[in-house]
Amino acid sequence: MHDFKVYREYRKSIRLSVNSDCEVEVHAPKRMRWEDICAFVESHSAWIDEQLAERAERNTWSISTVDKGLLKTRAEAIIPGRVEYWSGIMGLTPSAVHVTAAGKRFGSCSAKNSLNFSLYLGAFTVDAIDYVVVHELAHIEHKNHGKDFYALIERYMPDYKEREKLLKGKTGEFWDLYDKDRKMTDLFVMRGDPIPEGNYHLVVNVSLFNMKGEMLIQKRAEGKHPWPGRWDVSACGSAILGETSLKAAKREVREELGIEINFKKDQPPAFTVSGADSFTDCYIVRGRVPLDKLKLQSEEVADARYATREEILAMVDSGEFIPYSRSLINMVFDLQANKGVFENE
Repeated sequence: MHDFKVYREYRKSIRLSVNSDCEVEVHAPKRMRWEDICAFVESHSAWIDEQLAERAERNTWSISTVDKGLLKTRAEAIIPGRVEYWSGIMGLTPSAVHVTAAGKRFGSCSAKNSLNFSLYLGAFTVDAIDYVVVHELAHIEHKNHGKDFYALIERYMPDYKEREKLLKGKTGEFWDLYDKDRKMTDLFVMRGDPIPEGNYHLVVNVSLFNMKGEMLIQKRAEGKHPWPGRWDVSACGSAILGETSLKAAKREVREELGIEINFKKDQPPAFTVSGADSFTDCYIVRGRVPLDKLKLQSEEVADARYATREEILAMVDSGEFIPYSRSLINMVFDLQANKGVFENE
């Protein structure tokens, strides 16, 4: 039987619907027996399936950065452990746990308390996955979406409404992982997940200079973490799954600043900085980029302007700039003055 929400009202007849979130809703008379409501829903199973299929076509989840095999790998690595964790807290034990290719629902609970989870959950954060896990575990006790069902969820997950919203937002960004010698491994993580010890992800950092030797700097949007509202170099970010360093550099400049940089074919970074869990490739480009040609990505970048070495160092000291070391800023400015630096016409 399909999961459904019941709304008991002062009405004479029963009404069935499927909302835009693919939830089955039943509006029933206040005194109608539960058994009769269930029988009504069961008798309309074929109609419900048709409605869910239509809405699924309109609500297709956008998974553009990773294939289904990798999503399934991540889902299978995370979900059983989260089920075991929440099962222990809630005192509800499923008869089985499966990860399937379901494309209409993130999870389901069978009449025999077997839990099924869609591999597409692998594209979301653990907070979002946990909501689906608790939701399905609650169905072991309540086979409907009534008041008692949501009260049970809220008892163990008071912020469940906020977590549910995560499933309707953007899917996660995945990163390849490298070993200490910068050899790509078969592992990957979602942005926000901890980097396993001994592994590294790839970051790119692009510094654009005009012909006067001034650096184009950007002000991070207030909602961008870490360091919201601080100034930074021209463009930076992590390489996503399957991206080379150079491809990531081109994408970050295009997305954040709205311009295309014609990097040389196989252009190497000027230098690389190794961190605790990352390799940061730093690119230096000199050319003509008028400020009026920029199309800033509003959710990421609040402002942009050119600045001298002295201005940036003063901003670092005052806390207005991301806390790069003074020696690093000086090295970038020194390198951009070299004749060998890449020039974008």
